[in-house]
Amino acid sequence: LTLIHMTRFGDGLQERIPVTINGTVKSFVFDTGAFFTQVSRPVVEELKLPVRQGRIQMFDLAGNISRDQASIHEFIVGNMHGADQVLQVMPNPLSIDGLFAIDFFYQTDIDLDFGSDTLILFSPDHCAGQVIYWTSPASVGVVPITMDGYHITVPVMLDGKEERATIDTGATGSTITIDEAKRLFDINVGDADTPQKGVLNGDATLKTYSHQFKALAFGNVAVNN
Repeated sequence: LTLIHMTRFGDGLQERIPVTINGTVKSFVFDTGAFFTQVSRPVVEELKLPVRQGRIQMFDLAGNISRDQASIHEFIVGNMHGADQVLQVMPNPLSIDGLFAIDFFYQTDIDLDFGSDTLILFSPDHCAGQVIYWTSPASVGVVPITMDGYHITVPVMLDGKEERATIDTGATGSTITIDEAKRLFDINVGDADTPQKGVLNGDATLKTYSHQFKALAFGNVAVNN
């Protein structure tokens, strides 16, 4: 269907996808952790996109809410063209053009290659035969995935405890919720083993903490400490 060249940013831990909105090129963060593809409010105002209240409420971690939807006459990704698209308007004030979730790719097969910063989309209605087109001297590992709505989840083992984790390409690090860390590992946030690391989005009420686990494993891949 199409090949998309992505651009790394954020210390190389995130990828941006070029999109064209009504003839203007913008750069959306490729975010498999997002529920829907969203456009930022500054882009909506810059391009003077029509906005209306929708039925979906978008919340961010700070509690900001957006029910706004922007109407886009022409939306282009790679060589895929969409006419009269409606995107959710982001509730948070992050300095990005938008978020690109996999809701747009849900009916396609995806080859995501972070090594070459490419995203290739295939039609699931392909000819019979060998679909995998690449060759490799060795396979690092195979991890089964499960689709939870528009989210990709995988089984992981963290210090001997089995969990399901979401693959979130919009995140810059691996995280576990405080409630889950307390439930599984009896962790006390704020102590010497789990000190405060910082805050989210500059909000002092959203504290983050760091903790060193002994082992994380998924498929044939194991990471220590």
